[in-house]
Amino acid sequence: TTTDTLSLHDALPILQILLFWAGLVAVWTSPREWPERYLRLLVVLAVAEAAVGVLSRGIPRLSAMLRELFTNPNAFVTGWRIAGTIRHPNLFAGFLVIGGVLAFGAFLASLRARGRPLTRWLLGGGGLLVLAALFLSLSRGAWLGLLGGGGLVLMCRWWGRRRWLPAALAGLA
Repeated sequence: TTTDTLSLHDALPILQILLFWAGLVAVWTSPREWPERYLRLLVVLAVAEAAVGVLSRGIPRLSAMLRELFTNPNAFVTGWRIAGTIRHPNLFAGFLVIGGVLAFGAFLASLRARGRPLTRWLLGGGGLLVLAALFLSLSRGAWLGLLGGGGLVLMCRWWGRRRWLPAALAGLA
């Protein structure tokens, strides 16, 4: 007889789908705040996708992968790339770049807000998880995209909202 069991790898995409629909309900129920809630939903989904990607390999395989990457620079590592539920490492990393840049911007905004240390911890931890998943995806284009998006967020924070022209020109470049 065979028993149908649900493994952690199979349960995480189901959790991600539930998070997506719960986020859509939250967006639809408050039309005045939908842009902010939609951006929060993207951050939560990126962190969930990063968790799926990292946990799908398992901690023992990840440690073996990191050991191989750092001890043997000529190793053939394409079989080690993580891809989450998207199943393609570059598409996975592209999605994580969007969530990572949004999480970085939200983290910087939470530094100015007083009295929300839990939000800072969650955004910081989620951002670190996204960074780890981006590194393990081995997508160099996504690494550059994250640096460019993070730099654009820093420019907007540094120059303020009124000086949008340099940021727009940097985005066009």
